Amino acid sequence: MYTRLLSLLTLLFALSFTTAAQTIVINEINYNSPSDIDSDDWLELINASASTINISGWIIKDSNDDNEFVFPAGTSLTPGAYIVAVNDVNKFDSLFAGVTNRVGPVEFNFSNGGELVRLYNSSGG
Repeated sequence: MYTRLLSLLTLLFALSFTTAAQTIVINEINYNSPSDIDSDDWLELINASASTINISGWIIKDSNDDNEFVFPAGTSLTPGAYIVAVNDVNKFDSLFAGVTNRVGPVEFNFSNGGELVRLYNSSGG
C-alpha cells in the first residue's frame, strides 16, 4: 500500500512539473519560406496556461549555443496569447501586417535541413 501511494505521489508530482513546464509552447516555426511569400525565418510562442506569464529575459537558441535571441524587458503573454520572434522585421511586416505582437530581429537563421531549437526561461531552465 505504501509503495502504491509513493508511486502515485511521484506520478502526480511529475505530471504537475510537466504541466508547469509546458505553459509556454513553441507553436510554429518558419524556416524555409517559398520565394513568393518570403518572410524570412520566424518562431511563434503561445501561452497555453490560464495565467499571464512574463517572458522577459527568456532565450531562444538553435543548435549553436552562440546564437541566441533574448526577449526584451516588459514582454508578457496573457492566457492564449502568442508572440512571434522574427528574423527580418521589415519582411515579416510587409507580409503579415496584421500580426502586431512580434519582436525582433532574431539575428540568426533556422537551418533548412533541421536542427535543435531551444527555449529557456529567464532562470535558464
